[in-house]
Amino acid sequence: MSFYKKLLGFLFSILIVFLLIFCYENLFDIRLSNLQERLPYNSAWETKPLDKEEKSLVATIFTQPFTYHSEGGQSYVFTSADDQYVLKLFKYKRFRPAWFMNFLPNVGFFKEMKESHRIKRAAKLERVFRGHQVAYDFIREESALVAVQLNASHQPQIIKLIDKIGFSHSIDLGQTAYVLQKKGEMLRRCFARCLNQNQVEEVKKRISQIFAFYLAEYQKGIHDEDHGIMQNFGFIDRQPFHLDLGKFSADESYRSLEVYRPELIRVAFRINLWMNKYYPSYASEIKLHMEKELSHFFNEPFTFGSF
Repeated sequence: MSFYKKLLGFLFSILIVFLLIFCYENLFDIRLSNLQERLPYNSAWETKPLDKEEKSLVATIFTQPFTYHSEGGQSYVFTSADDQYVLKLFKYKRFRPAWFMNFLPNVGFFKEMKESHRIKRAAKLERVFRGHQVAYDFIREESALVAVQLNASHQPQIIKLIDKIGFSHSIDLGQTAYVLQKKGEMLRRCFARCLNQNQVEEVKKRISQIFAFYLAEYQKGIHDEDHGIMQNFGFIDRQPFHLDLGKFSADESYRSLEVYRPELIRVAFRINLWMNKYYPSYASEIKLHMEKELSHFFNEPFTFGSF
């Protein structure tokens, strides 16, 4: 009997550990240490400054509390009390060396591994910041951006954050990087809403807008390496915009049809996959529409079967 008691006690302890890990990862992970990082000033991260009117708007927006909405691989997302804006705070734990690296000896192979790991994490942060800088400087309107701060301003801007379990926190945005963006409707929700009401023609119009939107960016030499269009793209008042900005780059080669053609096809391919999975009864009709649109853009016949 004592053996079984010990076994049950051991299994119970394991369960408690897993519950604690779950709570930490899913409930208590939004700590100020994960939202803030004292990074050295980097002139490469400077964005175009706000004018007086824009500064006033930002200050007004930050008088209201922001409540936890969601999170991705790069940032935590909070929604304003008036439901008009989202505040993105970078998830710095993704860019710091992993905690277990501290337990490895700083000699030989382990030292090289730790340094390689640190460099990779720093490079990841650099890419994400660069993506937001490109979006703000070159396609600010297309990204629905109100403000982007990558270098700390050191000008006090205290705001109230409410985390996922309702706890309130105060954070000084003057000491950390942030992104302030207008709130819109995610593409997959937009399509689902329209198709649930049998508004297939509306979806076709939105798809035509999306293709024209991407083409206009390519003509500016701007490229988005993130092809997760269904969750990282959306609409505000029927106008398309980018939700996720961490993988933008400026590349003049994308002005060329030969370069941007496969990128635009990938966008269409993702839409086609989503349609086949969630709304197969409309998939063929939407597919034909996309083939027609792409044939027009490419000035030659296009079908998904030829891709």
